[in-house]
Amino acid sequence: MVALPHLIDSKDIIRGKIFRTAFPFIEDRPLAFFEKCDKYEKECSSHSNCCGHKHCGRVVEKAYGFESCNDEILYVVTRFKARYAIVLSTSVINENSNARNVMVAPIIGIHDDEIHTTKIKSIMNREFRIFSAHYLEKNITGMHCYVDLSKICPVPKTWLLQEKAFIEDEQTFNGISERIGIMLAQKHLINCKNCEKPCENCVIKDQLEKLQTQLEKTGTEQR
Repeated sequence: MVALPHLIDSKDIIRGKIFRTAFPFIEDRPLAFFEKCDKYEKECSSHSNCCGHKHCGRVVEKAYGFESCNDEILYVVTRFKARYAIVLSTSVINENSNARNVMVAPIIGIHDDEIHTTKIKSIMNREFRIFSAHYLEKNITGMHCYVDLSKICPVPKTWLLQEKAFIEDEQTFNGISERIGIMLAQKHLINCKNCEKPCENCVIKDQLEKLQTQLEKTGTEQR
């Protein structure tokens, strides 16, 4: 197996660190599939670009591409973009060399022409009605930005490319955790918005209101 350059060691992956991270773009269908030449020997021997290497092949766009019922590995061509992300998983996962993935949240940059929009103003003021975004000061990454908590996802450790910053303030993560809690609780309330029946969602709603009050109190104290 070929060693990857500048591979981030598990011991250096710490909750609160910000890394340039490789994120895939989710492509729309039809998808582009890579087909190895060993499946198409006649075409492979005849086309001039064949190098004889095991990775030689062709890219074919297909409307579906998953016709086979076998447990077959397919190679789909997609694009990646390097963007900042903050590590949210704990040391139990981060420092475990057997754990391949870590949990991160992407960081979205705020452009100058967006600063005065209503949404961005609300995010920068850390208004509590927007639970899915947590604003980061400009001095942290060198730009105005926010953590997009609606897109928390696992990524392979090998996709962490370069360390950018480290947020060690535990209070910041308490705020982020509370926002995540409210966001998850809200999902349970979608189907009972106008419900007056005494069900478990009423308990969740009560917990949500208490958590929201606590979050607003914390924000007031920080100001």
